[in-house]
Amino acid sequence: MINTKTDMINEALSWYGTPFGPGAIKGKSCSCTGLLAGIARNMGLERLTKEFSKYEYHVKPEDARMLILKLRDILQLGDPNNIGLLDVIVVKTKHNWHHVGLVLRNNNVIESSEKHKRVIYSRLNYKPSLILKVQEIQNWPD
Repeated sequence: MINTKTDMINEALSWYGTPFGPGAIKGKSCSCTGLLAGIARNMGLERLTKEFSKYEYHVKPEDARMLILKLRDILQLGDPNNIGLLDVIVVKTKHNWHHVGLVLRNNNVIESSEKHKRVIYSRLNYKPSLILKVQEIQNWPD
């Protein structure tokens, strides 16, 4: 089966409402990194699944750098002023941890929110610290 961007968007949206917590189990519990690990797992992106699964809740700054280094053959830094479809956003929080989410259509993001206690889908209304482009996804058909 060939994955498409629409397949990934539909997979991401199927996590909507999943309670916030440890792990990556659709409908049961997921953190922000767990959400990305679960989506990647269900889309057959094994290396992304493995790397995002290492982080229980948030990605520390040093972990974000390591993630980029480990996956430099499939992840590329993007321009925070030019956010695109299926980009991974990395946001620095007040506790110096990094929160992650996935950009879907029209600059909306799906993310597991500790504040809302569930996976939410909302307008991206803040500037990410980093944008990560997953090369394999960028090459998928719409």
